[in-house]
Amino acid sequence: MNTVEINQQLLNASNTMLLSYQGDSFLISGDSIYTLTSDSIPAKAHYLEQLKYNYVHQGNRAFLVNASNGIVYAFDGQTFERLDQSFEFKSQYDHFPFIREGALHTFGGYGLFTYKNIITRFDPLQKETLLVHTKGIASLQPPRMSRVTGQFSDHNLYVTAGETEAPEVSRGDVQRKTEEVWRYNFLDNEWVFLGSLEAGLSKVYALENDFSDQSVYFDNTDILLLNFKDNQLIRYTTPNVSVRSVKDLTYNAARDGFYFVKQTSKFKKELQFMDRTTFLGSEKEFQKLYHTPTPWTLYAGLLGVLVIIAGLTLRKKKTVESRIRIKQKKLYALLSSKEIEVLEMLLHKNPDHVTFPSLMQLFNQDLSYDNLKKKLRGTLDSLDEKLMRFFKQKNSFLEERKSIEDARVKEIRLRQK
Repeated sequence: MNTVEINQQLLNASNTMLLSYQGDSFLISGDSIYTLTSDSIPAKAHYLEQLKYNYVHQGNRAFLVNASNGIVYAFDGQTFERLDQSFEFKSQYDHFPFIREGALHTFGGYGLFTYKNIITRFDPLQKETLLVHTKGIASLQPPRMSRVTGQFSDHNLYVTAGETEAPEVSRGDVQRKTEEVWRYNFLDNEWVFLGSLEAGLSKVYALENDFSDQSVYFDNTDILLLNFKDNQLIRYTTPNVSVRSVKDLTYNAARDGFYFVKQTSKFKKELQFMDRTTFLGSEKEFQKLYHTPTPWTLYAGLLGVLVIIAGLTLRKKKTVESRIRIKQKKLYALLSSKEIEVLEMLLHKNPDHVTFPSLMQLFNQDLSYDNLKKKLRGTLDSLDEKLMRFFKQKNSFLEERKSIEDARVKEIRLRQK
């Protein structure tokens, strides 16, 4: 173990972050970034907006995305380049970021009073964050959640143990964790339920999303390496550091070790480096990450799903939503990106109404309220016209009303028949 000599105040800044890129490791603190792998630990201005960020890297691609999504920077080991022409979404706090085919993606998060189970992708050409469209009905998708335990591997996103909405009967339990394990395959755009976590694993945590590739997690005393693809967990039971004392860390591949911030006393922190083998310790145990349903449970579950699908098919046979989803691909080819985003929100909330202020969040927040309202109205009218033309109907596909809670607020939903 080596203690890295650095000013104590740098470790106490509100925006402190450790990160690594290829062979180097860095500390962001205040308005500067410090290169830890240099003998002199030089500092230079990073010119980032003073926000909280999540960092994710893979090979020669590295991104910073603000904590609630929307603002995206690329990092090349020297400078941060802002890629987006967007704003803070404030709707996906504690999301799970990952990189697929060189593009930044996120899953889940919390904001605007709701948990999310959406997947987003940052499009560098449009300089905007877009929804990834998934197949399947809501009942065959993971629950909405944030602070996810996850991993991305071979076109598959694995998610579990996210903080999610508590049942109605226990609304005080705001920290409920799901124990369901789900896989999303990007090749067929569908979610698959894999099983349930082994006992106690819903409480593991990651210090930062820096480890989405390695999937390094902690519990009260042990360090865990997770491998969702092979359904395997390696538990290191004798790490050479108290896991509760580690407040931030980053893995340096060139040195095969960890830089980490350690809380040594109530008011003191230290920056330390420890090689991988020493950090993890020598004692390890192997176990499964999750257990799959037993055959009779699986058959009963499949039968239940088929019954649900059949019931939903019969019930929704003539609904506007089912007609849109059946011809979604052809329809979306005729719509603009904003019309798709608006329609996706209406579909997601269906049969509930969506307030105009919520839909206005999809547009450039630098605009005035009146201009946002005009943008939304124009998009809704254009969307409705295209829906009527596509389905060869004369009646509107949208239902608008004044909010029951506040008559000053308008809200809208898809027509139900």
